[in-house]
Amino acid sequence: MKVRELLRYEIWSKDTTQGILLAFGIIACSLIATSMAWYEFETHWLSKGERDAARLVLQRVNELQNVVALDQEYKVGEDRANAALKAAKEAAKTKKDESIQMNLLVCVTGVEILHGEILEQRLNLDGRPAPMRERIEAVERSGLSLIEAGKRSCSALHKELD
Repeated sequence: MKVRELLRYEIWSKDTTQGILLAFGIIACSLIATSMAWYEFETHWLSKGERDAARLVLQRVNELQNVVALDQEYKVGEDRANAALKAAKEAAKTKKDESIQMNLLVCVTGVEILHGEILEQRLNLDGRPAPMRERIEAVERSGLSLIEAGKRSCSALHKELD
């Protein structure tokens, strides 16, 4: 008799199944929407701190490009640009910030190599210092001119940040 009485009670119903599936669907949709929103934020948002730091680096690079005569003055400008580049790296929070920081690095490196080539032409030196020569050769093997890449990066950053 007890078995017959137990079979009268419905333990799991169609409504219970639908309720569980509905709750699972709502949670899944919420997680998908949140992850999509986070991805968009990470890839397209440029934080204010990074924007300000990037503008400062571009300002330092422009100052550095204007200095061609004195090595001591160039060295001070290069140190200021590298300090601003380090500050921009520390300000990077999102993936967009990191891509901007990478473009800034290419921009600064291109200006440094251009300055080295200008000095080489002025002094009529046969060879470049070893570290600069290795850096230029590594980039030229990849088929890119780092100076051109630096110019493109600088102009793209000016368009994006101004």
